[in-house]
Amino acid sequence: DNGIGLNNSGNTIFTGNNNISSDIVNAAGTTIQNQGATTISGAITGNGSIINEASATLTLAGKNSGSGEVRNSGTLNLSGDNSSKTGNFTQEAGTTNVTGKFFGGGVSTVKDGNLNWHTENDISAVTKLVIEDGAVLDIGKDASQSAVLSLNTGSSIAGGAAVTLNQNSKLNITGGTLNLTDNDTMNGSIKMTKGSLIINNGSVAGALIAEGGTFDLQSGTFILNSSSSIANPVTAKIGSGAVLDIDGSSVNLNSTDDWKGTVNLKNNGSLNVNNLSSNGLLIAEGGTLNLTSGNLTIG
Repeated sequence: DNGIGLNNSGNTIFTGNNNISSDIVNAAGTTIQNQGATTISGAITGNGSIINEASATLTLAGKNSGSGEVRNSGTLNLSGDNSSKTGNFTQEAGTTNVTGKFFGGGVSTVKDGNLNWHTENDISAVTKLVIEDGAVLDIGKDASQSAVLSLNTGSSIAGGAAVTLNQNSKLNITGGTLNLTDNDTMNGSIKMTKGSLIINNGSVAGALIAEGGTFDLQSGTFILNSSSSIANPVTAKIGSGAVLDIDGSSVNLNSTDDWKGTVNLKNNGSLNVNNLSSNGLLIAEGGTLNLTSGNLTIG
């Protein structure tokens, strides 16, 4: 165990196996570079950068702060409190495992590799998370964990990414954009209050609660199950050729919505229509249709 305090005024390179229990001052303009298997349980302060190289493993188990950037190409374990670490984070490759508190500011970009969000500590409201095409995001270690992750304004998950939302975990869209495709497995619940959900052949086995933002079904058949709903403040778009199945759920469509595709109403579902200027095809096999005002074209 390295029980000495480090006051870093140059670059520090860790090789081999290291356990650092003392605090580290990582001053601006300097770098902590890990090339081995290193665990730091002491606090890291200062505005210097941290780089974890390919094939290396770095575990940050302490309480860390500062505005320096963090870059990962190996395995990065965030088991400590990084909520006061406000610099940008970039993952070029490799894996980041979050079991503690994630970075508390800046832009965190996963260009490739895996981000395993296995924590019940939500991301900071000021952190922007960007998951690019080809990257993998796993939310919730398994069905026994209630992990939570929010997509804040400026956050996005690309359509070419692969997302697994495990049962009992939650993904909140609070200003960001989720592109949902058949790459994704959504067994947990999604709640949207602001931002955009863009769907191309994607599905949600858990609940989708849309209370605000934009629901944009561009292609494929999307089943809105009995645990789900689309409320009045939501701007809903149902693209030509797309199909929305209201399967025991509740959907509100009004003058701000764009309905060009097909809506299937079935199994005690509820479709509430108010002042639509035009509509696509409606197939009613069951449920309740409420026309409050305006016209609805049938057939």
